[in-house]
Amino acid sequence: MALAAMLVWIESPMCEMIGEGPEYFSVLERLASAAQLSGPVIHDARIAAICQHNGISELLSCDRDFSRFSELKTRNPLT
Repeated sequence: MALAAMLVWIESPMCEMIGEGPEYFSVLERLASAAQLSGPVIHDARIAAICQHNGISELLSCDRDFSRFSELKTRNPLT
């Protein structure tokens, strides 16, 4: 069921797949350092860095941990 939902999103003309690029690590390093991260929260920093590196200015997420990254606006799509 989850894969079917993902396929609908991926096939949407509004969806653009993003990933790491050449300057990704420097963005990740900056975000992790600024938020003084340790432990598993680094995975959130990785997502935030991918977004920033690809010019994404807003992330829809219910995860409040993303508020640690002030450079990336987050919005809860369920509220």
